[in-house]
Amino acid sequence: MTPANSAKERLVQTFKFLKELNELRNPVPRDLSGSEILWIATWPLHPCVQVRRGDRIEDDANDAAEVAMEPLIRIQRARLTPCPKPPQILDGWLKPGWQSVDEEAEVLKSRNFQDKEATITVSFADDRERVAALDAWTGARTKWVEAEAPAIVARKLFERIHALWTTMQREGDRIELVLADGMLDVAEQFIRHPVLMQRVNLEFDPSVPEFRFNTGPEKVELHRALLRLVPSIEGRMIAHFDKELEERPVEPLGGDSTDGFFRRLVQGLFNDGEFLEGKVHGVATSRPSIWREPVIVPRPRTAGLSTTLDYIVEDLEDKNTQAPEGLSRIVGVETKGTPEVATGGDGEMPRTQIGPPPDILFSKPANREQYEIAARLTKAKAVLVQGPPGTGKTHTIANLLGYLLSQGKTVLVTAHTTKALRVLRRQVDEALQPLALSVLEGDADGQAQLARAAQDIADRLSRSDAASLRREAGVLREKRQQLLDVADVLRRQLRDARFSEVEEIVLGGEGLSPIEVAKRVKADAERDGWIPGPLRPGILCPLSEAEIRQLYASQAILAPSDEAQLAVSQPMLAKLVTAEDFRLLAAEQAGANSRAQAHRPELWNRNGPAGYAAAQLQELHQRIRQAAAMLAEEQTWLREVLFAGWMGGGMQEAWQDLLAAVEALASEAGTVHRLIMAHGPELPQDRSAEEVTAMLDEIVTFLEAGGSFGLKTKLTRRAWHQLIETCRVEGREPRTLDEFCALRAMAQLDGSRNRFAARWRRAVESISGPTVESLGRLLERTAQGYAVVIRTRLEWRGAVWEPLIGELCAAGFCWDAWLAAHPPVAGDHGELARVQRAGTHGLAEIVEAQAALLRQAELSSALHAQRTYLAGFPQSDAASVLLQAQDTWNVENYEEACREIARLEGLRDAYERRLTLLEKLEEPAPAWAHVIAQRHKPHEASQTPGDAAAAWRWRQWLQELERRAAVSMTELQERLDRTEDELRQVAAQIIEQETWAAQRERTKLQAQQALMGFVQTIRKVGKGTGKRTPELLRQARQLLASARRAVPVWIMPLSRVYESFDPRETKFDVVIVDEASQSDVTALAALYLGREHVVVGDKEQVTPDAVGQRVDEVQRLISTDLQGIPNSHLYDGQTSIYDLAETAFGGVVALREHFRCVPEIIQFSNHLSYSNTIRPLREPLSASVRPALVAHRVNGFRVGHGKTNEVEAEEIASLVIACLDDAEYARNESGQVTSFGVISLLGDEQALMVENLLRLRLAPDVFAKHRLLCGNAAQFQGDERDVIFLSIVDGPPEDGQLSYRDAGAKDLYKKRYNVAVSRARNQLWVVDSLDPQNHLKSGDLRRRLIEHARDPQALLRAMEEHVNRTDSVFEKLVLQRLVAGGYRVKPQWPVGAYRIDIVVEGRTRRLAVECDGERWHTPEQLHRDLERQAILERLGWVFIRIRGSLFFRDPDTAMGPVFSKLDQLGIEPIGSGATTIPNEESGTIERIRRAADALRGAWQAEKIIAQ
Repeated sequence: MTPANSAKERLVQTFKFLKELNELRNPVPRDLSGSEILWIATWPLHPCVQVRRGDRIEDDANDAAEVAMEPLIRIQRARLTPCPKPPQILDGWLKPGWQSVDEEAEVLKSRNFQDKEATITVSFADDRERVAALDAWTGARTKWVEAEAPAIVARKLFERIHALWTTMQREGDRIELVLADGMLDVAEQFIRHPVLMQRVNLEFDPSVPEFRFNTGPEKVELHRALLRLVPSIEGRMIAHFDKELEERPVEPLGGDSTDGFFRRLVQGLFNDGEFLEGKVHGVATSRPSIWREPVIVPRPRTAGLSTTLDYIVEDLEDKNTQAPEGLSRIVGVETKGTPEVATGGDGEMPRTQIGPPPDILFSKPANREQYEIAARLTKAKAVLVQGPPGTGKTHTIANLLGYLLSQGKTVLVTAHTTKALRVLRRQVDEALQPLALSVLEGDADGQAQLARAAQDIADRLSRSDAASLRREAGVLREKRQQLLDVADVLRRQLRDARFSEVEEIVLGGEGLSPIEVAKRVKADAERDGWIPGPLRPGILCPLSEAEIRQLYASQAILAPSDEAQLAVSQPMLAKLVTAEDFRLLAAEQAGANSRAQAHRPELWNRNGPAGYAAAQLQELHQRIRQAAAMLAEEQTWLREVLFAGWMGGGMQEAWQDLLAAVEALASEAGTVHRLIMAHGPELPQDRSAEEVTAMLDEIVTFLEAGGSFGLKTKLTRRAWHQLIETCRVEGREPRTLDEFCALRAMAQLDGSRNRFAARWRRAVESISGPTVESLGRLLERTAQGYAVVIRTRLEWRGAVWEPLIGELCAAGFCWDAWLAAHPPVAGDHGELARVQRAGTHGLAEIVEAQAALLRQAELSSALHAQRTYLAGFPQSDAASVLLQAQDTWNVENYEEACREIARLEGLRDAYERRLTLLEKLEEPAPAWAHVIAQRHKPHEASQTPGDAAAAWRWRQWLQELERRAAVSMTELQERLDRTEDELRQVAAQIIEQETWAAQRERTKLQAQQALMGFVQTIRKVGKGTGKRTPELLRQARQLLASARRAVPVWIMPLSRVYESFDPRETKFDVVIVDEASQSDVTALAALYLGREHVVVGDKEQVTPDAVGQRVDEVQRLISTDLQGIPNSHLYDGQTSIYDLAETAFGGVVALREHFRCVPEIIQFSNHLSYSNTIRPLREPLSASVRPALVAHRVNGFRVGHGKTNEVEAEEIASLVIACLDDAEYARNESGQVTSFGVISLLGDEQALMVENLLRLRLAPDVFAKHRLLCGNAAQFQGDERDVIFLSIVDGPPEDGQLSYRDAGAKDLYKKRYNVAVSRARNQLWVVDSLDPQNHLKSGDLRRRLIEHARDPQALLRAMEEHVNRTDSVFEKLVLQRLVAGGYRVKPQWPVGAYRIDIVVEGRTRRLAVECDGERWHTPEQLHRDLERQAILERLGWVFIRIRGSLFFRDPDTAMGPVFSKLDQLGIEPIGSGATTIPNEESGTIERIRRAADALRGAWQAEKIIAQ
């Protein structure tokens, strides 16, 4: 079975179980019982009680104007008049009670009067005037009684309706009101119950005041479940009459039409059925009967759940239905593609980036958790969100709705109660509100809202098309991306700027905090501030200390004039005619005939190549002399070889043949050596090599031809075998061909050596060369050495001598003429001797003479060229002197100028070194390099002005501090705020465009027509008094059903969901369940309507308690119906849908920012239930009343084992009324009317007692105006009040201590206390009758709460003990300056979970001053600090930040922006001193207590009088 099919089977199994569970928990009532039933027939006939009965008879005339439907019932508060005052003559004669309409006015028959002397008895009848007065007064009183009796009954009815209204305010999410008629009586089935029912809403109009019962377009229902209890009634008949009621609707308070329907109904369902007219209430019947007896009765809100569960099972059994992923996971099936989502260590989602993800559009301020929810929903399709009290769940859902709408998704938002949903629609962007319809129980504006939404949708769709909206959205998305990029840059810049105040300034491996650096910069400025800036940041000085000393020392070596001359081009001394040469030239100039006498011009070619320098000619001559030495070779045989090479021809070839023989023998020896190494052959010594070679050739040839040795070869080749016997290979006789080849090669080598030796003797040894014996046994190796010598001599003439002579001739020398001048020399080698003599004797003088002439020419040319050269140095003083000396042949000036050039060249290294050091300094420190080069003070000396490393570090520090201070964090934050505001605006525009584009694409013509048809139909209904009203309302309901798809977002409680949507036809893209911890497992039916799910709740708050549920039967159901379902034991009706989702949805996204309560209040819950992970964001003084907690002890007691404490109840009632009468409690900090609530921490009875006391003394409009509600913790969950009164209820024990109250089973009490405390926004009164030290044990929840109320700072102090509160010198100095300026300041100002360094208070504004740079502000803390500031700025705080690195360097400059901001905000100096947060009870509390005491005293007096 595939996972998808398995999931569907399990879900069918689960939903069938839920249907049975629902039927078990909500059996159909067979009769009406209880005081909550309102029997309309018993109501008085009085103008204040108006009931619209009978069929509608007015014409339908409302076609256009929006007119509210006329209520069915109106009940006003009847005005009572006092009894007529009796005449004075009757004084003392009337008996008590005459003022009451329920009593008769009676007189005393006689009275005793005391006279001076005796007692006199006087009879009433004795005085006729008295009797006449009584008769007259009695007549007037009788008329008053007749008129006042119905008014009093009407007043009591009003009070009863008031009680019902308060009950609906408290429990309206659990029960609903139904107007019913057609009392069916079936005695054998014990049935006596109405069969015609219509839901009504009870509303209160405080302006009249008036209670109203309205039906709106609610459908009139036939009580089919009741009829199905009668076995004799056929189902088809029930369906028949249900259809008739749908087609021809009648009303419970209708006239003849309703009578006719009841008559047809009872006669159609029963053979003996009877419609009774005028049936008297309480009279028994003998057969099935129906009679008219209209009632208003409360019933549980479970009407639609059973049908919804049936439809879900039917839908799942359809093969085309796909089970939602989230539900599949709940029943234990991992469907394909369900992604796993990583969670943090404590179950939270992992952190994401600081900036908003580019693909998630939120139009409202959002925190990290909200982005995580959207991101995870995209990936996992199911998200579990923990929302502790007051953490912005509604805001989160509203933000999420905009994002989902922009994706074209349809959304259902639901909850167990309407409290959490009531304000959601208002949180949605105004442009999208028409698309988000809120349908809440008892919401008088619901139908009008629907009509307006329909009209708005139609209008918007008529003037736009999807394509243009998409294009506009595309342009906006591009703009948003640009803004995202800008915001990202600003965020990084701001983060870097913030980090720069704690990030160490690192230089040369040393890191110091900016504040420490600032202190050092200020302290060392005079000593180390001599290096001018700017410097290249972050580097050490590029010059070492030695180099800096060398640079400054160069100023003593180099005069400024020397630098000036060295800075310009100077002639190079090496390129000038030397002073000696110049002196020579000068001398030659004086004696031009003095020439070199050895010059032989006839031997020099005048037309030879020019440009041959004298030095080149002299060097060539030296090489010729060295080469000529070879011609004087002393060894005869080598001289012979040299001669053969000189002469060439056959003589040279003979020696070349010898060289070839050497090479051949060496090659052969190499080959044979390899064979010798391989086989180790040994030849006989007594035979010649030639003989052995010849015989071995025969053997090898024989073997190569395939022959082999044997008897035949021994007989025919005896010589072979004799040779073989004398040869050895590896110490044995040879056997193989290879071995004989090796022997033959060795024999051949011996032959070759013999022949080479003979040739050597003839060629070398014969002319006195080395002997053969001197060559050794391996003569080829020694011969190779001699071959090199021989080859050098043979090739010497062509390789050495002739190129030299050619070069000499190229220089212009006539070698042939010079050689011819030398006669031949006798001897074997005479030619060599003649050449040797020509190359040595006399040639030197001739060449030197020629070189001297060339040198003279060169010097003359050099002087000419030198003039041109020196002309290229116009700025050189020495060049100018040289030119003048050269022109005048002034040797002394020439020599002096040369010495100056030499001196400058001697300074060149120092100058170049100075330039190198300055150049090395120029790029990282241009200003410093400049002042050194220009020798400005104090840089003109040859010593440094101070420690260069310290000065460099000082300047680097100063620069870095100035660089960091140049970045304005305030400006960056303001730019970022503006950008983020614009981002949200653009996001809202994108959401609007894309949402309406999707709406345009989704809404077809049929849905549009249905929407407008609904609007027009509701208009026709008008006041609802026309004849066609029932039919029009029926059509309106049908049109609404058809138009539902035109509204993408529906907001309604679970009960409405089950009545409004058919799961077979309606599916939402996303279902969001809020306050999921209050919803039991039946809420799975709502989740089934969605493809994706967001479950928002809190397991630390009140969960379903299944009061009255039959536990054993539920367990039996679970064991039989949920086999194989994971965690089936959790389906017991006491487990919330939140807990169930937690088993399957993975990690929890936890909302932690608390916006509701002031910190003192929420800290109790934070400590009790959330391990101090909640971050309160309200500051203590933001509340409109103080103190935040009031512990109020009374001397009360708990009545028996009940759940009431009358003393506490009266005390709370008096305190509430005292607060209502006190001007300080009139409005809250937002200017709205202060709301009040009373919560009983033990059952409902105490809350009802307080409510009854308040209803006796407060008008309903006061309840409505102040949203005054009394109830238990569960009834307040999802709601809040400005002021809450908690009643502990328990009284002192008779002895000892009360039994310990811990968290309770399933943390029941802990959850109650958490919810109860966290309902109070501004003030929480804890009213108790206990001494916590003596009556309660340590750790008891009651004791913990009472002690917290008495000392709310205790938990906060305990938290602060864990926080590093190191005194900040920086903050103290800033505070001193602000105080000195006359401002009122407060250090370490608490704002919820956060603290602000310093707060400056004005009369109406405050400024938050943050001091950046202290050592405990780590980068990690700064990251959280950025988030903290963003949160607090959302709450309205204005921040200014002071850099410690600037303050400790220049405090006046650092404080300047602070004072400017104070002026800008209008915060004036109003006195110094820190504002303290009062912990003691204020005068307001004492005033309230005194007023309450007075009220209770008056009430007590009233009781005494009444008695």
